[in-house]
Amino acid sequence: MNKWSPERAEAIRQFIDEYFMENRKSPTVRDIAAGTGISKTSVQRYLTDMKEHGEIEYNGRRSIGTNLSRNMFETTPAIRYDSTVSCGLPSEPNVEEAEIIPLPTALVGDGKFFILTAKGDSMTGIGVDDGDLVIVREQNTCRDGDYAVVLVNGSETLLKTITYLPDKNAYLLHAENPDYDDRIERNVQIQGIATQVIKKL
Repeated sequence: MNKWSPERAEAIRQFIDEYFMENRKSPTVRDIAAGTGISKTSVQRYLTDMKEHGEIEYNGRRSIGTNLSRNMFETTPAIRYDSTVSCGLPSEPNVEEAEIIPLPTALVGDGKFFILTAKGDSMTGIGVDDGDLVIVREQNTCRDGDYAVVLVNGSETLLKTITYLPDKNAYLLHAENPDYDDRIERNVQIQGIATQVIKKL
């Protein structure tokens, strides 16, 4: 093969990912050559070399897999609780497990997740409406500006934009709707960070 070109390798990898996302199958060498403008012989050599370096999976024929295409078939389990998270008035926590839902790893990434149903309209500014399913990465820490699911005073489960106020040793819980006032609370337990929303059409 002529001198290795990182740009050509990246063009091939990107084409494979884009082709897979559109067609849900691997491209042929002919497809890659036509889509990238690289000769079929060079494409085959790049694929073989990328396989040897562990960058892709390639069986010498049509089966070509990148990290993206592999992850599209991998799933991460999430517990959907028969419970709501208040995006408005405070709600009592309910931790009855409803079901296990497999989520595409390519969409949510790695980690431990749970799903709650949004109740209220205080977070409509970030696209969370009443009845939406909120995917939450389970963790007990957060950064300022995160959309956090928190347990307040041991009795209220809320989804709010969170900011720590060190001078008050408290948290500012901000609603993404101007109709709702901010709250400052000390007794706050972080349960997770909202990452995605599932809506009904």
